[in-house]
Amino acid sequence: MTVQELEDEISAIVSIYPDSVTHELPQIYAFSVPNHESISFQLNFPILYPDEKPQLLQLIVKNENTSEGRKFTDTVYLEKKIQGALDETFQPGLVVIFELLTRLQEIFDEYVKERDQMEAQNQTAMRNTGKAFIVTLGELRREEEEEEQSIGLQEGQSRSSNSSNSNDNYNYNYNYKENGNGNVKELKQRQIDYTEGWFASEPTVDRHSTFIAYVRVANTLDEARGYLDTLLCDRKIAKATHNISSWRIQNKDSGTRYQDFDDDGETAAGGRLLHLLQMMDVWNVIVVVSRWFGGIHLGPDRFKHINSAARDAITRSGLFLLQDGTHSGNGGGTKSKKK
Repeated sequence: MTVQELEDEISAIVSIYPDSVTHELPQIYAFSVPNHESISFQLNFPILYPDEKPQLLQLIVKNENTSEGRKFTDTVYLEKKIQGALDETFQPGLVVIFELLTRLQEIFDEYVKERDQMEAQNQTAMRNTGKAFIVTLGELRREEEEEEQSIGLQEGQSRSSNSSNSNDNYNYNYNYKENGNGNVKELKQRQIDYTEGWFASEPTVDRHSTFIAYVRVANTLDEARGYLDTLLCDRKIAKATHNISSWRIQNKDSGTRYQDFDDDGETAAGGRLLHLLQMMDVWNVIVVVSRWFGGIHLGPDRFKHINSAARDAITRSGLFLLQDGTHSGNGGGTKSKKK
């Protein structure tokens, strides 16, 4: 295609979507997404276009401080969506701009709809809850002990045996005291709650599988990893079949962002969990969803339970309501009794 032919294609696009195209440099154009003008992206058209695919250079979010702009804060995810749409619509030898913009309008219409629905659900959950509160693993012991038989974690053991085994997060301090017969070693136990500082969801039980999510503030990548390692020291959580995790960290001063996940053997679950965090637009958090497998395969329902548990934990924590990217507080908030 000649330069003139590319310009003719651009002119046709402008006639359909006025003010949607900006000529940046030779062969480089910026396009606004129809119905979502706060989103634009740059494409570099090779000399051999349309035989060769245009190159996505960057995504631009305009008016980030407006309500419209705040819907599109996750540029990494959005760039992947645009690249995916470009890969999907491009066919060698055929012009692609109109088809690409049409597809992106559909994608971002659905993105905004899903995000608005999720925000409404969380606002409703917050109103029903009354306030964010924490439920720690220690406060769930009684419920979990009653579920032990059904999920097969400690099948056949008595309640007293369950109680002693479920409270095995102890460290042992050896002290010596003087008596008439010399030094006598005295063993003292101190229980450790490895879930301290984490907000927890209500347990979800389906066909003997149990799901519990945990969330807490993490302002650095090292913090997130350290908190995860500590949480997995809890023997109950360590015995889970899967501990799916995801985190989103950003430093406003440096502009550095970290987003990642770990499936822990539950294929595709971590990516879905990260997508939930992106849709909720929460930053500086780490989320862990523990699943204890009950012997019956749940199919796609397991993903629904994983994300529902995570959403419940985030809603209870109140972190969803903090949209400035830095979460203040005590790194987990003040515990209150389960209601």
